[in-house]
Amino acid sequence: ILNGGKLILKGDWQNNDPLTAVFNKTSTGAVVLAGNDQLISGAQKTEFPTLVLRGDGQKTLGVNTDITGNLELNDRELKAESYELAVLNGSPYAISRGTGFISTDKKGKLVRIINSANTYLFPLGSSDNGATLYRPFELEMKDAVQNYFAATFTKKDPSSEGYSRQSKRADVETVFDKYFYVLDQNGSSSLNFRFYQNNKEDGGYKQLVNWNKFNIWEK
Repeated sequence: ILNGGKLILKGDWQNNDPLTAVFNKTSTGAVVLAGNDQLISGAQKTEFPTLVLRGDGQKTLGVNTDITGNLELNDRELKAESYELAVLNGSPYAISRGTGFISTDKKGKLVRIINSANTYLFPLGSSDNGATLYRPFELEMKDAVQNYFAATFTKKDPSSEGYSRQSKRADVETVFDKYFYVLDQNGSSSLNFRFYQNNKEDGGYKQLVNWNKFNIWEK
């Protein structure tokens, strides 16, 4: 499909064609998910030019999904579940939102291409167990070398996922038990990170800790 306009969808999206990701790579249009709860699925992933979330309910991935243009979350939750959502547009403004966010509760991930000396938003959160928690982070590039950066946000005690909070260096007093991030950089650029928390809900922690290659939390 060569999409130069808007394809407005009220139902689910499914691609079962093993030979194509649906859209011509020169497409500049958008697919608008404008229904209630909607699922993106199929035997083959779709490569959307631009994806816009509207309507009601949650939008959910049932397959790995690429976006070559922009992702407009507006006020919707996009549930990556156990799948990879890749935004392949290197612009720092490729993801926009009102109150919407991306959840990765089943170990899915948000992947972004970062390739300019700018700040990139990762609007991650969770509505697991019915309570919405928005905990984004930003990363700042120091150069214009292309990197891929992947992030998963998990609203669980790290110990329940194999990252024991008791396995820590002596100078680490405690490890936060409500959520954690899994971050992965494919590239060599230096990055600065800015994490956002709610001091009243989270406790106002001021020191980041990292799970190292020896399976220990350290500063």
